[in-house]
Amino acid sequence: MASESPVFLTKVECPICKTINEFETIRVGAYTESGRDTDFCPTGRQWRNPRYQAYNPLLYFIATCDNCYYTREFTNNFKEWKEDSNFKTYRLKTVKEKHLDHLAQADSALRLMGEAIDSNRYPNETAILKFLLAIYDERLNEKPVDLDLARFYLRIGWIFREMGTGDNPNHQVIR
Repeated sequence: MASESPVFLTKVECPICKTINEFETIRVGAYTESGRDTDFCPTGRQWRNPRYQAYNPLLYFIATCDNCYYTREFTNNFKEWKEDSNFKTYRLKTVKEKHLDHLAQADSALRLMGEAIDSNRYPNETAILKFLLAIYDERLNEKPVDLDLARFYLRIGWIFREMGTGDNPNHQVIR
């Protein structure tokens, strides 16, 4: 099991541009956590496959379309968005229109963040960018879910905290 990949691919159609994306999903039991900080941030993590020890699982928590950079929390609700009449009726139309308008601007924050994603070279920075993109898209909604936004900001803080410890050999500063 230690040499087995802790991730597998899950195909999901982007609700914005209809591109079929393959997102990496963490296998159950791929890592264990040891302890929690006061804000529930894991204080230790051990991957069963040691090659992944430098990776933060939060990299796989958010899904970003490779084509249009639409980003959402990678949950079963997102994977099955086609069956979610509430999403299709109340969220998709507004978010899609605004998202595509922002994407059409050459210097938009949406485009700049999406184009900077590189999980192989910059896994932590990519995780942060994906959370920021999820915040961006959530804020496009007529009624953003404040609890989701708060969770995204909190997890960005967790990533920065881990990067600041120097424990991550893949940590590289983007300038």
